[in-house]
Amino acid sequence: MIYACTTYAGAMLEKLVHTGRQIPKHQVCVTFEFPDDLSLTTLDEKHRIGWRNDDLKISRQSGDAWLESSQTAILLVPSVVFDVDHDFAGCIPGCHEILRRQGLMTSIECLDPHETLSPGQSAGIDRLYATYPELNDDAFVAANLERWRN
Repeated sequence: MIYACTTYAGAMLEKLVHTGRQIPKHQVCVTFEFPDDLSLTTLDEKHRIGWRNDDLKISRQSGDAWLESSQTAILLVPSVVFDVDHDFAGCIPGCHEILRRQGLMTSIECLDPHETLSPGQSAGIDRLYATYPELNDDAFVAANLERWRN
């Protein structure tokens, strides 16, 4: 099994999350293409109630079921940060939400008033913070916020 991502930035973020912010010394980026007729499975979280729950039960069950079925070679899953299934909806508002929580922004508004968080993204950010507290820079921001404002 190969764990991959559809974007380089997404792959690096995943690597940072799963290695505790340490990119291995000999890390390389490998790209691959597959034939258009190779079947793949795309998990749609709208059809999996509880996909973004903190216990990860539904996401794990979905992945296990796909693996055991051996029906397709590739499984695409929803992401909290890079929401491919929703055409990357919420990427900018997601960043704004983190900055808002840190006190660096007062809202998550974007230039496009229709650009908002994707469904379940706020809860996903909560889960990301709870699962990997060492990956945020909230303490650094808090320690410097007043100085930056002056």
